[in-house]
Amino acid sequence: MSLTAVDGWLDELGWGQVEGTFEHYTFEQFPGSDDFAIVTFWFSGDDAYEQRVEIRDPAGKLVGKSGPQEFEAWFGELSVVTDYFEDFQFGVPGDYLVTVYLDDEEYLSYTLRAVPEQ
Repeated sequence: MSLTAVDGWLDELGWGQVEGTFEHYTFEQFPGSDDFAIVTFWFSGDDAYEQRVEIRDPAGKLVGKSGPQEFEAWFGELSVVTDYFEDFQFGVPGDYLVTVYLDDEEYLSYTLRAVPEQ
């Protein structure tokens, strides 16, 4: 599972925690910018893995990417990987494509919508 939020982490009991989830950004004018995180939960596994995130604008241009993060995932355990995007620029309104890669293979994708304030 992956979602946009303010922050995400694994607590001391092994539970995944998420702060400030949202489904879209609203701006008075474009371009607009804000800070957010892509929080991805992984359940089970049998090794160490590498995750990275890319964000493409509505035209398909790459406008954001995270560095690779290595994490371990073991059978029956939860792992949380959080990629932070500070002062991310939404150049135009529309649907931005968030893609999560696991070991350089596209694993999942979803949209992050940026809309004008009405």
